[in-house]
Amino acid sequence: VYIQEVTRELAESFGMEKPTGALVAKILEDSPAQDTDLQIGDIILSYNGEEVKNSASLPPMVGRTRVGENVKLKVMRNGKSKTVKLKIGQLPEKDQTTLASKEDSKDEMENTVFGLSLRPLTEKELENLELENNGLLVLEVQAGAAKSAGIRKGDVIQMINGESVEDVKTLEKIIGDLPEGKFVSMLVQRAHGPEFLAMRIPEKE
Repeated sequence: VYIQEVTRELAESFGMEKPTGALVAKILEDSPAQDTDLQIGDIILSYNGEEVKNSASLPPMVGRTRVGENVKLKVMRNGKSKTVKLKIGQLPEKDQTTLASKEDSKDEMENTVFGLSLRPLTEKELENLELENNGLLVLEVQAGAAKSAGIRKGDVIQMINGESVEDVKTLEKIIGDLPEGKFVSMLVQRAHGPEFLAMRIPEKE
């Protein structure tokens, strides 16, 4: 899996009292984790009974485990604790992924939401990024909540608040139901891999 640090803002977006654990940002295909109940957005709190204080503490724990050994993970999902079992295996080969050029989808419709100029991904871009579900490519970023959260040009927005973003209409519906003034998690795909960001929903004037 790809994991990242749980910041104070992300902790709030996931309903945690304090930042701790390792946040699962991506599950690799043909990996031991893919055959388990582990999900994107899970926060790994312990590994075989040993506390995972932050994302940096997890890899050494896994590295000390023999291939083929069964382990238990304690994770937080939707504000509740859950145990996930898996068998440690070899890491699959990772292919380099890049976005296709904008010209490949110049006929696609652009939309602006939260100060972001967005468009759906092309089939070629989905293939290059090894994404099964569609997402929205960020073409331009204007001042606003999304920019403050760290969203930048070239990001692909995949999930908001645990819900998949397949098109602009879906994005607008999700945003309309979000609590004002609160942090929500946003999963984006970047050239180097996936990353969760925390965005504060602006209050309506």
